[in-house]
Amino acid sequence: MRTVFLLLMTAFLAWSAAPPPVAQEKWTAEDVVNQESAGGWHFSPNGKSVVWVKSSSDKEKNEHIGHLFRTDFATRRQVQLTRGSDSCLSPKWSPDGKHLAFLSSRAAPKAKAKSRRNDDDAEENKTQIWLLDSSGGEAWPITEVKRGVSHYGWAGDDAIIFTATEDSTHREAKAKEDKDDAAPVEDESAEPYSRLFKVTIEGRKVTRLPSPGNRLDRLYVSPDGRHALVNNVRSLRYIYDNRIKPVWFVIDLETGRASRVFEDSRLSLVHACWSPDSRTVYAIDRASSRPNLDQAGLYEVVRLDPQTHKHDRVNLNWERGLADAAESGAGFVALNDGFLALLANGVRPVAVRYTRSGEKQPLQGEHVGNLQELASPDGK
Repeated sequence: MRTVFLLLMTAFLAWSAAPPPVAQEKWTAEDVVNQESAGGWHFSPNGKSVVWVKSSSDKEKNEHIGHLFRTDFATRRQVQLTRGSDSCLSPKWSPDGKHLAFLSSRAAPKAKAKSRRNDDDAEENKTQIWLLDSSGGEAWPITEVKRGVSHYGWAGDDAIIFTATEDSTHREAKAKEDKDDAAPVEDESAEPYSRLFKVTIEGRKVTRLPSPGNRLDRLYVSPDGRHALVNNVRSLRYIYDNRIKPVWFVIDLETGRASRVFEDSRLSLVHACWSPDSRTVYAIDRASSRPNLDQAGLYEVVRLDPQTHKHDRVNLNWERGLADAAESGAGFVALNDGFLALLANGVRPVAVRYTRSGEKQPLQGEHVGNLQELASPDGK
């Protein structure tokens, strides 16, 4: 009994002598809304730096604004590349590393001047493709698409492929002429088409490319700039009735020939990416027990050979599938010999590497258990 008493006294004295714990402030709803985030990582072609998007709250606009930052790996120096009240997103280096492209709805210089002259006639700015020279200087737009750019990708060092909704239809032009402001409901023929375009860096010449459909929704250009993977929304009602699924094509950008791929009605693809050597396409499938419906499911990997147009499902050997970040591509990186992925595992995804031979290799490191996003140019 004496021994127990002495042990208890010793524990009490040790506890009383210890400094009081520091009370941590609890997060408020405002803290959650205004928290900053980083994403959209894109490595420079030489692998010496990475460009990323820092998103922070703008209380005046009551929304989050994203701006581009570049981090040098050798010096860990961080440089802010864009500023202002308009977001700059989706940064992508040109293959030669001379230009950095991004999307933004910021006003072009001449548009700013026009707006200052007559604010009443100024139109809302649409998302355009902008360029930054890697050596420095101001950014400039290379597109002036009336309805804005949706998706884009580099096709070599001197051209960019993008999707955009076409200008006003004949019906819209006639309605404007007649001052008819009635808005048609449930009439797909009244909706403008979304097509495929090409713009050159020098001269900013825009050319419409052959499109395998009228409403292109996704675009993934191969790293060698020779092919593009697109999907065509055949029915605008699909998100409501799940009757007519979108279809996918691989387009030869040199010949314009489009080949149907992923011809399996059970697939519900939400994202895709090319391997660095442009020889493989990996797509993320939202698999469920009712594949005819666009509903929640497990994220799985489907591999496509763009030459033979054959695909197969990759065995992840993980019953929970990929982490939710895979839907946006943040939790998946394609490599020449396989891919990196975050596997679903509650709040702490499991980071692994899969080889083409089927080998599964967990990633190692001090912070591997805290990874929420993956980005790598070569898997090294």
